[in-house]
Amino acid sequence: MRILIPLDGSPLAEKALEVAEPLALAGGLEILLLRVVPPAPPLLDEGRMLMTADEVIAMERREAGEYLAMVAVGLRARGLQVRRLLRVGDPARAILAAAEAEGVALIAMATHGRGGLGRLLFGSVTAAVVEASPIPVLIVRPGQAAATRARSA
Repeated sequence: MRILIPLDGSPLAEKALEVAEPLALAGGLEILLLRVVPPAPPLLDEGRMLMTADEVIAMERREAGEYLAMVAVGLRARGLQVRRLLRVGDPARAILAAAEAEGVALIAMATHGRGGLGRLLFGSVTAAVVEASPIPVLIVRPGQAAATRARSA
């Protein structure tokens, strides 16, 4: 059994680890750390191309891989089983696809909890994952206890 934890490199996203770690340790669950790199446009400076879109994505993939490796080292040092996943694409779709492909039991993610009226409670990526996921989603909001939402299949 596995817990999927999407991370975007922010301290807020890492708050989901604080809740998922004890669950994983108690249940002998593997943690899957997921970082999604969104598609990127070329990097331009005054109309001059500095990097192609592929070069930008390659750079972001390297940085994301280094970040996930650093997080994984800390988790393994605390006795957790950890695997790293890196995807390129729309974050919500990539999270859902990884959860399905890996057969996870739970998605644990943090949310910024800001945005328009339709996103009063959750960030847009979190809202999209919660809405579409047949897998239970554990949501961690800043300054609040974790809340869960399970969708019946």
